[in-house]
Amino acid sequence: MQNLSEQLALKTMELDEDNIISPYSRSDEKNFKNFKPPVKEAAVLVSFLHREDQSRLILTRRTLSLSNHKGQIAFPGGKIDKEDLSPSHAAIREANEEIGINQAQIKVLGKLPLYQTVTGYNITPIVGELSPPFIFKKAEDEVDEIFELPVEFMMDVKNFKRESVIYEGERREFWALPFNDYYIWGATAAILRELAGRFEKL
Repeated sequence: MQNLSEQLALKTMELDEDNIISPYSRSDEKNFKNFKPPVKEAAVLVSFLHREDQSRLILTRRTLSLSNHKGQIAFPGGKIDKEDLSPSHAAIREANEEIGINQAQIKVLGKLPLYQTVTGYNITPIVGELSPPFIFKKAEDEVDEIFELPVEFMMDVKNFKRESVIYEGERREFWALPFNDYYIWGATAAILRELAGRFEKL
């Protein structure tokens, strides 16, 4: 994937005007009556690394001891604190806390549209490129596992599925991206689907 970073930067930096909402966001909650207007801001780091001539994305599996989204696949990230200077600052700070990468290793390429959740979060996905050394240190209370998703697999939109579940008496639809023993779904899969759509246009 020669010049992947440069091409992707062109496709993500276009979104710097802010407040663009991902179409993959509301489509997940269109039949969900209990949708709450977004009132909480969050940011996640969608980070690429290049290893052995293959580009990969960094993902985590959350621990089962967490109160929210336990055991789920997620990007490093979390709530934007009042001390954070920007969504990028928040995403990189959280990535440092969760998987041990430092700010000097991350080149921010841009961002993807806001993803709005049924629980009232506005999530800003920050796209970045990670430089070596690729040494991770997980926060044991938050992160059960750190793994890498091949970009080539993510780019193939046929790998994404639309699935549903009955929740509180209602059918909720969501995006899913099964990968080996990992079941990536919900906000994380929807953000990846947005990203895959952008690769289609490169």
